[in-house]
Amino acid sequence: MGTVIWLIVLRRITAILGPICEDLWFRYDWSLRVQFSRLVGENSAASMEQTRTYSLKIPLTFANMRPRMRGTKNGFSLMKLRIHHAASALFLLASHVSAAVLYVDVNSTSPTLPYTNWSTAAAVIQDAVDAATNGDTVMVNDGVYGTGGRIVDASNITNRLVVTKPITVQSVNGPGATTIMGYRGDGGILSITTRCAFLTNGAALIGFTLTNGSTGRSAVSFNSSGGEGGGVYTCSSPFVTNVAVLSNCILTGCSANYGGGAYGVTLNNCIVMGNSATVGGGAYGCILNNCIVSSNTASGTAPQLPPPGSGGGVYFGKVNNCLVAWNTASSGGGGVCNGSVNNTTIVSNTAPAGGGVCSVGTPMLQPVDLTNSIIFYNSATNGPNYFQSSTAVFVYCCTTPLPTGTGNITNEPIFLSPSDRVHFSVPLHELVRALG
Repeated sequence: MGTVIWLIVLRRITAILGPICEDLWFRYDWSLRVQFSRLVGENSAASMEQTRTYSLKIPLTFANMRPRMRGTKNGFSLMKLRIHHAASALFLLASHVSAAVLYVDVNSTSPTLPYTNWSTAAAVIQDAVDAATNGDTVMVNDGVYGTGGRIVDASNITNRLVVTKPITVQSVNGPGATTIMGYRGDGGILSITTRCAFLTNGAALIGFTLTNGSTGRSAVSFNSSGGEGGGVYTCSSPFVTNVAVLSNCILTGCSANYGGGAYGVTLNNCIVMGNSATVGGGAYGCILNNCIVSSNTASGTAPQLPPPGSGGGVYFGKVNNCLVAWNTASSGGGGVCNGSVNNTTIVSNTAPAGGGVCSVGTPMLQPVDLTNSIIFYNSATNGPNYFQSSTAVFVYCCTTPLPTGTGNITNEPIFLSPSDRVHFSVPLHELVRALG
């Protein structure tokens, strides 16, 4: 309604401006004043200026916009003011609502909508998420959040937390103090399990430990959300950025058919540790930036695609500036199987084929490509550091034996902590504490 009123005002301004010369320039300043000048003669140095100011009191700036001239009357051109930019700006202003902050405390004694302060904070994260609107932030106090759950699709998998709108859910004191707890059941095929988090549509999760989540390890159909992402899952295709983002999180002790820790999400500055799956023990189809992927396991024997027991650390991922270490696969790719690897160290991983990386190319699968990375000190019967059933691409990598490609070397890397064969000397538990 407000937008319509302002458009009417602008139309009245256009009528008031009246006849003017062709060299008319105008601008909208912070008060949206419309200013024009009129020159006598096209090239005359003398000028006359007539200024009319209209204050619409809208804090927007539009500069250097020149209106088009249409028709003539009494030797003067008539201005037809183009106002579509102003209309767009006014619409955005009318539709904007300030983002809110909602609060969650597992020990809250009087949770009251809309949860806008600590004294009325929600006791369950899902309650605050449901009350939030696009752009809001949900702040979560310290504690273990292991109650409640929601089913969102035909898979009938319960999710401890479901976020399907572009909001941020953030802990107050980081993953060392705030945990979302799933449920792994008794391990049977029909066991009731609970995934830690289901995220989509631009949702962001910051500063949590996600643990004990599971979708079961049964032979469910691929990409049904029934068997993917024991820690966190998104329903988008792999490698779609910003659909679901986890930052400064720890994913540990989770299990699934595909992606024990994570499936399909973007992980920034996260630790993915001690998870298990049939394919992609740590992560499947994820983008990983500045992460540690450690001590995850992929194991299985069922004949299927993707090959079971592939990608102990990561399967079909984009791995950037990460450490991938101490992961195990029962088939191929103890560290990474398929996808892309950039500026990453892959060490101390184990598999029968391709202890470090494994490239298994089919019409369905992308062979691995590696750039500026170290693949060393891994173990396998067939190809300790890398194995190729299809051509992998190595560019400026350090590994042995020397692969084809540009700028590769076989020199043994010199790590800060040679006995551990990793590129940092800080114990892992201290890194976990630092994230908190």
